[in-house]
Amino acid sequence: MADKPALRSSTRHEQQGESSTVTKSNGQQQPQQKGLPVPIHPDDAKDKVFTAILKALLKMGNKPSSPKELANVIVKYKYATLG
Repeated sequence: MADKPALRSSTRHEQQGESSTVTKSNGQQQPQQKGLPVPIHPDDAKDKVFTAILKALLKMGNKPSSPKELANVIVKYKYATLG
């Protein structure tokens, strides 16, 4: 039986939104998107609206929410400029 990798809790620095690095499968280090405690693909990290939606969902505790609710959180916390 193959051993399962152990789950790790996020560090204090990651919880505070500080930048960290993610090791890719080829061994290269890549900086993680600042402000997100979850790793995302570099192409996705370039999309400001997508990252703003992720930040809003995290801020709201990942509860089901309407597009209007998400937009209000994005504007309130200035995650992105909409419209």
